Amino acid sequence: MTKGFLVIAVSEFIKYHIVEKYGVPVDNIKVIHRGVDLKYFDPKNVSFQRLNSTSSKFSIPEDKTIICMPGRISQWKGQNLLIEALSKIKSENIHCIFVGDYSKKPRYHSQLISLIEKHALSHSVTFTGNVSDMAAIYKLSDVIISASLEPEAFGRVATEGQAMQKIVIASDIGGSKETVKDGKTGFLFKKGDSEDLARKIDFVCSLSDKDRELLGHAARKHIEKNFSLDKMIKQTLGLYKDIIETNQ
Repeated sequence: MTKGFLVIAVSEFIKYHIVEKYGVPVDNIKVIHRGVDLKYFDPKNVSFQRLNSTSSKFSIPEDKTIICMPGRISQWKGQNLLIEALSKIKSENIHCIFVGDYSKKPRYHSQLISLIEKHALSHSVTFTGNVSDMAAIYKLSDVIISASLEPEAFGRVATEGQAMQKIVIASDIGGSKETVKDGKTGFLFKKGDSEDLARKIDFVCSLSDKDRELLGHAARKHIEKNFSLDKMIKQTLGLYKDIIETNQ
């Protein structure tokens, strides 16, 4: 990073991390956010067959508000924080799915199971393991959670969830502060605060179908405008072109 003609950072958060950690001059860093494949992550492109297959495979209930937390099962991702929040939620009509590989963290997974049992939530939580059809999982869900305890460099979950017109609730740190417009395209909660996370989930659960739909459409528009794969590619190739022309 210290030797490049320019350095590409995936977020403003990473830009200033590079400046502080490695001493790269701020003018030598160009922020190009990661892009979302808007064709794959498009609710209109997920067929009923895919939804039915995914729902059946993981026994996702149709009569519950589905709270989904994608991401590998790792302590810094905050699965334990979400479980604590679930124990504080007023609504009983919810089901939470943790999507991600837990085979590499058996001890932490066992701790999560114990925490779930402690709060009598076993009937309300499912661990899916790895999922190949993430677009279907997103479409089957109502609320997408990113509860990281440490800053995400960018955080794909927040942008993918919004692209799928879902309400995203994310920690107010790292890349999420750039990808989620609090109260307009999703919600931010205080990092590590299970009470605040529970309040935000309760609020979202209380929204009317119309309000959820409006928020979802705003989220999709936000991603289309600012975080598309096409935009990322154009910005990257444009930067390469500028560098080549400057050094001829």
